[in-house]
Amino acid sequence: MNRNIVVKTIAAALSAFTAISVPSAALAAYVPNRAATLGMSAGIDLVTADADFGDGMEGWEVSGGKADASDGEIRITASGEASLTTGIGGSLYKSASGSDVLSWDFESDEDIADGVNLIGESDVGRWTSARASNPYYTETQAAVEPYNIQYKEEGGKESVVINWQDGVTELLPPDGSERCLTVFNPKNKEWTDYMGIRVKLSDSMLKVGETYTLSFWMMENSHRRSIYCGRTPYAENELSVNTDSLMKNGVLNYNDWTHNLVAEKTVKQWTKYSAVFTPSAEEFNDEGYTTLWIITTGKHTPGSKEKLDNRNNIYKYEKFYFDNISIERETPKAKITEYHFGAKVKGESGKKITAKLEIDGTDKIFEATKTIAKTDEWESLTADFSVSGDIPYLSGDSKGSCFAADDPRVKLSVSADGGFAADDIHIIESIVGDIGKYAGRSILLIAEVVGFEDTEDATAVCKIGDKKVFEEPTSLLKGVNALSFEGEIPMNAEGLMTFDMTYGGESIFDRENIVTMFSRNGANVYPSIEALKSFGAGRYLAEFDVAGGAAGDKATISIGGASEEAEVFAGGIGIAEIYLSEEDIEKLADTDEITVICGKSVGNITLKKVGNDRK
Repeated sequence: MNRNIVVKTIAAALSAFTAISVPSAALAAYVPNRAATLGMSAGIDLVTADADFGDGMEGWEVSGGKADASDGEIRITASGEASLTTGIGGSLYKSASGSDVLSWDFESDEDIADGVNLIGESDVGRWTSARASNPYYTETQAAVEPYNIQYKEEGGKESVVINWQDGVTELLPPDGSERCLTVFNPKNKEWTDYMGIRVKLSDSMLKVGETYTLSFWMMENSHRRSIYCGRTPYAENELSVNTDSLMKNGVLNYNDWTHNLVAEKTVKQWTKYSAVFTPSAEEFNDEGYTTLWIITTGKHTPGSKEKLDNRNNIYKYEKFYFDNISIERETPKAKITEYHFGAKVKGESGKKITAKLEIDGTDKIFEATKTIAKTDEWESLTADFSVSGDIPYLSGDSKGSCFAADDPRVKLSVSADGGFAADDIHIIESIVGDIGKYAGRSILLIAEVVGFEDTEDATAVCKIGDKKVFEEPTSLLKGVNALSFEGEIPMNAEGLMTFDMTYGGESIFDRENIVTMFSRNGANVYPSIEALKSFGAGRYLAEFDVAGGAAGDKATISIGGASEEAEVFAGGIGIAEIYLSEEDIEKLADTDEITVICGKSVGNITLKKVGNDRK
């Protein structure tokens, strides 16, 4: 039994029928420069390698052949099996581990604000300093100072200098990290009372009444101090109002050292800290924004009448290092994330080109095959699939992370027996729900468009309501065109997302096309009983491949206590519809498996929910 549940749509399986045929009567209804869309999808791209090969093939590896990337495509020459691969483990983890997880790895400056004052929408979700006088920046882990070098050089006391003999057993950054966030106390700010960082978050990021776990790695270069974390209603003037020496915002309470305490004393090396909190309505302003602070100050000394001692002892040149910060909401259900894979491929007529995504070389997420219809003409290779947030790579002892070190664990590959060419290789996460909350995010739209004649000087336009996501010049060839466009979701965008192509100021479609693929009807259940339970009772469509199968072969699909006869078609394509009642769902156990019983080998099982009623 193959427990890998792999998306392989009927359209992808029936690759022999991919050629487009338009009756002459239908063509007569079209005037010059007309086209029709065959399918669209839009969302956030997971492929971080060079996907369009406009600047080479950075991020890709080739095995079994030689590659040449130029003129916006990659061509592979080979006499046998050849493949093109890239790792996407970090981006898959960050995407599928949950929209309920906020994370910052500081591998680029995109995770920090441009200034210390968090003004405007563009600063939401970006970290900055807790004091205007403390500079902050990202730097490489190699530049991290294990002790206060400048302070020591100016005659600072040895007792407050961290060195390798003073409790530091090893100085290792978090796994996979190359850069971190640094906060610095200048020489003229010696004897200040606290340092730290803060971030502005919205009520769509932190839900009132929900429970969250804040996790972060931290190290300092001078002294063992206490760490505190708290939230205050966001205010544009919060640095002057909320962070004076008395800490009026309440993050620090010098009379109660346990208030908002994360750790009483820091350890003199990279260490992971965490705190559990539940936001309250009082922590947000009228516009729905809160500020989360991570602050260090003088340590608490036992016997000091429950007050903080040495509050004003942060030395000049002290540095505090932060990395891999995350905020995760507790959620009992597995999150289901939907994706669309798309690529342009070409080769000799009859050649089969296969794309697949695998975890650790064994756990297959999807596999799709395209049989080339016409020699040396671009054709589309696509697949839709979903991932459940409770699969081993996303949870459990062997789970990955959102950092580059885990990229090779999840590999996307495009392969064929012999040479082939590829371009525009993307895996995009479909955005579900309110599009406006993704304002400022870069998204990719990919579309298959059939042109009824060659059309140059066309323009592709994507809008949300009346606000443009992109407007780009493009061209169409007669036949099927695989197109991709990148844009940014505008601020305060409301309404439906639409896609249009114009020529001479007029649409070449019959109408604007609504991008409905943000939320597809029917998500693949990948391989999780918990995910199946989250979909609940209803009708499910199962698809599978039968090795050497032929029309008339018998097969039966079983899910828990429910079973149904399946039909096998020519080419070994099996299809069955099975209804699961509320009682069937309730009785499912973690040990249950989705099985297909057949006299021949079965693989590439796909299961999708397609309706709530029985028929």
